[in-house]
Amino acid sequence: MLEIIRSTSNDKIKHMALLQTAKGRRAESAFPVEGEKMVLEALAAGLKAHFALVREDCAGLEAAGRLKACCPCYLCSAPAIARASDAVTPQGIIAAFSLPEPAARAHQATVLLDGVQDPGNCGAIWRTCEAAGFDQIVFAGSAADPFSPKVVRASMGAVFRIPVSRAADAAQAVKDYRAQGYCVLASSLSGSPFFQRPSAGKRYVLVIGSEAHGVSQPVLDLADHVLRLPMAGKTESLNAAVAAGIMMYDLFLKEGRGGC
Repeated sequence: MLEIIRSTSNDKIKHMALLQTAKGRRAESAFPVEGEKMVLEALAAGLKAHFALVREDCAGLEAAGRLKACCPCYLCSAPAIARASDAVTPQGIIAAFSLPEPAARAHQATVLLDGVQDPGNCGAIWRTCEAAGFDQIVFAGSAADPFSPKVVRASMGAVFRIPVSRAADAAQAVKDYRAQGYCVLASSLSGSPFFQRPSAGKRYVLVIGSEAHGVSQPVLDLADHVLRLPMAGKTESLNAAVAAGIMMYDLFLKEGRGGC
C-alpha cells in the first residue's frame, strides 16, 4: 500500500517543488519530469528515477506502474500535486530523475544557443534538432536552463534523445569547435544571404542568438560565415525558433549528416 500525501507542506512535495528551480536542480543533480508520456520517455532513455508523486486518480497509469518498480512512489492529493508542479494544469504524475551526463563534443551537426533565454524557444529548437537531423545542442552564456520544466515540456521528449551540453562562454565554445575543424555559421540580420552560402562541410555548428540581442559580437567575429534569412515586406526578424528551424532543415537537406 502506497503512502498517501495530502499535505502541501510534506517533505516530498517541498523536495519536488525545489527541483522546479535552477538552484534546486543544480544542488540535487536532478530534474522533474511531468506527465505520463514524458515519464515513459525518460525511463526509456535509461535515466535514473529518484522518487515519484502520483495523484490518486492516476495510480493506474502505465508510467505509475513502471515507476513503482524502480523508485519510491507516493500517492498525492490534487492540492499536493499542484504544489509540487509548476504547470498551470498539473498532469497527475511527476518524477525526479538524475540529470543526463553532459554531451561530448564529437558530433557532426550542432546547434549552439548564444544567450537564448525564452524556454519555449529553447525547447522548440531542441525538438527541431531531432527532427532535422542535428545530433547535439549547446546552451551557452545566459541561455535558459536546459532542464527547466518549460524547456523540457517544449522539447517534446528531445531532451531525452538529443545530447546537451552547457558552455559558460559562447565565444570560447566557438573557438573550441573551430580548433576541432568545425565550420561555424552564425545568424545575423547583417549577414550574407543564407541560401547563397558556401558549403559548410560535414561538421558544422549553427549559432542562434538571443531574442533581444542576437548572436554576440565576439561570436560573430569568430564565425566562418555570418548569415541572414531573406525578409520580404516590412518584417525585420523572425522568432528564434522559427529562424533556427528554417536554417537547420536547409543545412540538413544540403549538407547532410552521417547516419541519417
